[in-house]
Amino acid sequence: MEGQFEFLVEKNECVADEAPDFVKDAWKKAKRDKKRDFTRKQQLSYERKLERQTDIAREFYNEMKSRGYNCHISVGGFFMPWWQKGVGD
Repeated sequence: MEGQFEFLVEKNECVADEAPDFVKDAWKKAKRDKKRDFTRKQQLSYERKLERQTDIAREFYNEMKSRGYNCHISVGGFFMPWWQKGVGD
């Protein structure tokens, strides 16, 4: 099975010319969707971005805690005052 789909994606993350049209179309749609999602996230207010990252950090922290692991969460560019009080639960 390994190597069976090498023709789909080249090293530069473009669909190879030999790929079937349905694969090219799916790849283009996925790329459009990712761009749309990125743009949507980019347009969020700072407060909403902070809230979103806080939710993601809490979810990760709580998951690690539930598995019995310790963890460190670092979110570049954001000052998160709740960190001093504790993120979990």
